Amino acid sequence: MLGRYSQVKQYFDKIKSESQNTGLNFPAENFVIFSTQIFEKPALLQINVNEQPIPSSSSPTSDNPQKLGIRRVEVINDGQIVMKKVANPQNVERLIIPSQTSNNIPKETSLKYTLKYSSLPYTLPLANSASYQLNGDSDFNNNTKEFKKLDTQSSLIPLQLTNWQFTDNQLEFNALINLDNNPQGIGVYRLIFDVFPEKISGSSRPYQVPSWWKNWSLGENEIFAGDRTYIAVLTPGGHS
Repeated sequence: MLGRYSQVKQYFDKIKSESQNTGLNFPAENFVIFSTQIFEKPALLQINVNEQPIPSSSSPTSDNPQKLGIRRVEVINDGQIVMKKVANPQNVERLIIPSQTSNNIPKETSLKYTLKYSSLPYTLPLANSASYQLNGDSDFNNNTKEFKKLDTQSSLIPLQLTNWQFTDNQLEFNALINLDNNPQGIGVYRLIFDVFPEKISGSSRPYQVPSWWKNWSLGENEIFAGDRTYIAVLTPGGHS
């Protein structure tokens, strides 16, 4: 069926309801809608400013980041500018990171973050794969009263997002901080990341494939059967 997500969902709901009335009870997991929109709303951080960031299990500093001088604050003040009033502060992480490290402490540390999201009904669950890009609104202030745009194509930023895990409508990831990687200099970075399911490429798939698809799909070398169909999906990259 082709149509708007809301219309196909309404139709599926009706089929499920009628199947229950007649005793057929079609399983809910056997309904799938392919839609570019898979979330009810964007997943955002939920920061508690009264708590310090949590190290990830892969962090070189397995006890706490505060030993490296990394700490969560409400106000950013570098002596030139003050970032105090932030809309929706629970969605904005504000960290103070030391500009230099000694030979006795690691140059990298990894913090753990969790995002909760709500999937739209009938959409495919996400696989443990995600990608991100630096938003074009990201900028940097180097001891002046003005911010300048960061190069969104540059990999030289003091923060990378790694180790994606999707479980029970929850996305977990690590923020890998390089204490020595300040390509623009010492100052205030405003980094905005947009996170997406991994793009389809080669054998990589952004979604988990339901196991029951194999029972419905007709193999290339199998004799045609009326109760099954041959499923071939052609992506823009030419993969099927």
